[in-house]
Amino acid sequence: MNMIPRKRLRNRGGRGGFTLVEVIVVLVILAILAAIAIPALTG
Repeated sequence: MNMIPRKRLRNRGGRGGFTLVEVIVVLVILAILAAIAIPALTG
């Protein structure tokens, strides 16, 4: 009864954790937030 049989919920091999792309995306988002927040907080 699975409507989307090829849907992948995990990485290859069924192992957990983050892929390199996900880590890079998170770091970019944090860098953008820091670039906005630091000047606002310092003055």
